[in-house]
Amino acid sequence: RKTVLYGGCKLLSPTGLHLANVSEAKALWYVAQGLGVRVDPGQDSLKMAVKLNFEPKGVGHAGDDFYLQTMVNRCVGCGSLKDLVRFSIVPHVFRSQFPLRFKEHSSHDIVLLCNSCFVAASDTSQDLRRRHLRDQGLLDSAAKGAPCPFVIDQDKLRARGAAVALLHPKLPAEVRLAKEAIVRSYLGKSEEDLLTEEELEGVRNTVTRTVVDGYVPPEVTCMRRLGITADSEGHDDGSLEQRCLEFVIGWRRCFLESVR
Repeated sequence: RKTVLYGGCKLLSPTGLHLANVSEAKALWYVAQGLGVRVDPGQDSLKMAVKLNFEPKGVGHAGDDFYLQTMVNRCVGCGSLKDLVRFSIVPHVFRSQFPLRFKEHSSHDIVLLCNSCFVAASDTSQDLRRRHLRDQGLLDSAAKGAPCPFVIDQDKLRARGAAVALLHPKLPAEVRLAKEAIVRSYLGKSEEDLLTEEELEGVRNTVTRTVVDGYVPPEVTCMRRLGITADSEGHDDGSLEQRCLEFVIGWRRCFLESVR
């Protein structure tokens, strides 16, 4: 990550109630917009504190020790402080289908991992993904060669690749001639026609993918069959919350096993 995940800045209500911990950029934004002022963070190890000069609609995470604790930017697997990557314990493609109330407060399912731990966690996560799809009879939908959310125009892709190459000044002469022929053919130009820089830029920016209408990712179908999507709210028998919780717990167990 180029920026830290946990900024370590305290956000306070006008009465001094600790509402949340936010990034330094967010804290400074409140100050720059005239919405708050910097105050002494006290004995905490946080970088800074900002007291709002307006009464917020809610109390944020006030009283929630988990969200108000000082988070450290380190790998949760091995403790490394270097090369950290954000990892979603429940993959976004699954979590995005949850009813809203199950998606609102999920930062504890987003953690930091070093590259080594990320690979281990990602591999284990993919195994669980395949298991869920297989259990719902959808494994073939996610296999290589299965329908995709978009179609790639190979002619456009080839021409775009050639245009990208031609914009490099040190391209060997014989390679340049071959790439120019590809772009001319794509543009319908004759061998004698010169290619302008504007034409090369245009071809380089060509969109090569077309979205397939009606495509539904297998993960979305899986969630629908499990009955844990926003659409499940209307005909819930009272067990929706339990089903969502069990689904999330499965991913958390999977993650813990991968980074032990």
